[in-house]
Amino acid sequence: MPRRSLLAILLLLSMTALRAQTPVPAPDTADPAHLTWTGMDRPLNISSFWFTNSTQDEPAFAQPGYDDSHWRPRKRSDTLRSYWQRPSHVVWYRAHIEAPPGTKDLAVSVNGIHGPFELYANGRRVGGAGRIGDPGVFGDMVPIVYPLPADIAPDGHLVLALRTGILFTKDSQQGGLSTDSSLLLGAAAHINDTRSLSIFESLASNYTNLVIACIAGIVALGLYLSARGRDYLDLTLSYITLAVYNMLEMWEFTRPIQRSGFALLVTALLATAPVIFNLEFIRRILGRPRWKLFGIIQILLLVNGVVIQNLFVLAPQIFSFLVQGLFPTVLAIGTYALLDFVVPVIIYRAWRHGNRDAGLLLVAVLPSSVLVLAQISRSILILTKLIANSNNPLERVPGITFNIGWSEVTSFFASIVLLLFMVLRTIRLAREKAELSAEIAAAHNVQTLLLARATQPTPGFAVETAYRPASEVGGDFFLISPGQDGSLFAIVGDVSGKGMQAALRVSLILGALHRESSREPSLVLQNLNSALLSQGDIGFTTACALLVEKDGRFRYANAGHLNPYLDGEELPSAGALPLGISPEAEYDTEEGHLATRQRLVLLSDGVPEARSAAGDLYGFDKLVTLTRLPANDIAEVAHAFGQTDDITVLALALA
Repeated sequence: MPRRSLLAILLLLSMTALRAQTPVPAPDTADPAHLTWTGMDRPLNISSFWFTNSTQDEPAFAQPGYDDSHWRPRKRSDTLRSYWQRPSHVVWYRAHIEAPPGTKDLAVSVNGIHGPFELYANGRRVGGAGRIGDPGVFGDMVPIVYPLPADIAPDGHLVLALRTGILFTKDSQQGGLSTDSSLLLGAAAHINDTRSLSIFESLASNYTNLVIACIAGIVALGLYLSARGRDYLDLTLSYITLAVYNMLEMWEFTRPIQRSGFALLVTALLATAPVIFNLEFIRRILGRPRWKLFGIIQILLLVNGVVIQNLFVLAPQIFSFLVQGLFPTVLAIGTYALLDFVVPVIIYRAWRHGNRDAGLLLVAVLPSSVLVLAQISRSILILTKLIANSNNPLERVPGITFNIGWSEVTSFFASIVLLLFMVLRTIRLAREKAELSAEIAAAHNVQTLLLARATQPTPGFAVETAYRPASEVGGDFFLISPGQDGSLFAIVGDVSGKGMQAALRVSLILGALHRESSREPSLVLQNLNSALLSQGDIGFTTACALLVEKDGRFRYANAGHLNPYLDGEELPSAGALPLGISPEAEYDTEEGHLATRQRLVLLSDGVPEARSAAGDLYGFDKLVTLTRLPANDIAEVAHAFGQTDDITVLALALA
C-alpha cells in the first residue's frame, strides 16, 4: 500500500476515534445538586447548571459539606448580568456530581472563562488561572485540563467549586461563566483526547497561516537582501510580526495567559504591526507620500489596537468610555472604513493609471476589505436596531468541522497572492533590468563611437581631453573639429537629466554637430537650439562653443555653460539661456587672443560640483589653480574629491 494512502487511513481512523469521545451535550434541564457521570467513555458536559453566589466570598464555599441549597441556580443561557450583583469582584459556582465509586482517573476541562478563576474539587484547589482581583483578559480558546487527585471521591460524590474574578466598569462586566464557557468532567485520558481534537480543530488554520507567513517572509527577506528595494523590508517585517503573533496566539490558546500590563501591550503591538507594515509596503509600491492618508490610518490603527486596550486595562474605571458607547464604535468604523474602503480605491486608481503592481495588490486586499466592510455594515445595522445582535455569520466558516474564521481565510488568500506578486514582480523587474542593461550597453557603444569621432587630428594645436561619465552613459559631450584654414572649432556641453534619456540627447546633439556646416560659435549654438526645440520638450542643454584661428585669435559663445579659462583666469561672457528652452534666445560672441604657451580650458560643471563625503563642494574658487593643470589631472582631482556628475575637460594650446 502506498505510504500516502496509509497515512490518510491512519488519520481518518484517529479522527473517528476522537469523534467517538465527543462530550455528552449539556442537557436542557438538570439539577446542579444531582448531576451524574456514568463512567462511560464520553465526558460529562457540566457547563450549563451551577449554583451561583455573587454577594459573598467565603473559603467555606469550596468545601463539599457546605449547604448551597439557598444559592441561585444558573442556566446556560444566563448572562453574567442576570445573576451578578455590584460591587462584588467575585462570583462562586458549585455543582454536585455523582460518579462511579472508586473512580480514580478523573479530570476537568475548562474553557471560555474570560477572567481569573480558581477550581476546587471536594475542597481541594486543583487548578486556576491568574489572580482574583487582577485586571486582564485571557486567551483560552483551547480547553485547559486539570487532573483530579486519585482519592478525590472514593464514595463517588464530587463537589466542584469555581471561584471567578469579575472585572467591571460603570456599564460593563467581564468574567465568570458565560454562554460560550465549556466545562467537562470525565476520565483523564478521554478528556485529553477531546482536548487534542479541539486543538487540532481550532488551530489548524493558524498552523497553515503560520507556515504561509514564514514562507512569504523568507521570500521577502531574500528579495530585500538581494537589493530589490526597501519595500520588501516592510513586507518582511509584516510577515515576521504576523508569524510571531500567530505563535504567541497558539501558545496562549493552549494555556490560560493573563493579558494585562506588558503582556497585553506586546500582544496588541504584534496584532497591529502586520497591518501597519503592509500599509507601508502598499504605500511604497504605489509611490504615495507617507504623512498623508497612509500615515493617518497607521496612527488610527495604533490608537484602536494598542492605546485604547492598554489604557482601559490599566484603569478600567477611568477609561471605560474608550471601550463602551458611541466613541469607540465611531472610531473603529472610521479607521477600518479608511483602511478597507479608501485604500482599495487608491490601489484601484493606481492600477487604472498604469501601475501594473497595483493589480495584484488589489486582488490581495479585496477579500479582507469586503469582509471588514460587511462587518462594519452589520455593526451599523445593530446600532440602529435594524437587526438583532445574534450569532455573527461573518466570524466563522459554516458547514465544516474545523474552527476556521473568515478572517483567517482572507489572510491565507492574501499571503498566497502576495507570494505570487513577489514572484511575478521579481521576474518582470529582472526582465526590465536586462532590457535596460542591453539598451544602456547599446547607448554606451554608440556614445563611445560618437565621442571617438569627436576627437580628430589637430594640426597646429595641442589638445588634451578627459571624459569621465558618472555612470555607464553620460550626459556630457564635447567635439573638436579642425578647419581647412588651420582653425580649430571646439564645443563642450552638458544635457539635463540622467541615464538613458540624457544619453539619447547627447547622441542627438553630436549627430547634429557633425552635420553642422557653420563654424561660428554663436551660429552653431543657434542652429543647435533650433534642432533641440524641434524635438519637443526634451529638457535643456548648456554648451560653450569656441573657434580658435591659427594665429591665436579666438571667438566663443556661451549658452548657460561654465565660461572658458585662459591660464587660470575665467573669461567673461554675456548671460544667455541654455539650449532647448526658447526659440528667441540669442548667443553673443566674445573675443580673445591665445598666445604661445597659454592654455584655454573648457570644462563641465562636474568639476566644481564635485562633493566630498562630508558634503563639501569643490567650488569655483579652486578652478583658478586647477585649470592650470593638464586635462587628465583636472579630471582626476575632481574625481578623487568626490565625483557626483559627469566630468569633461578640454584644454588646448598653440603647438
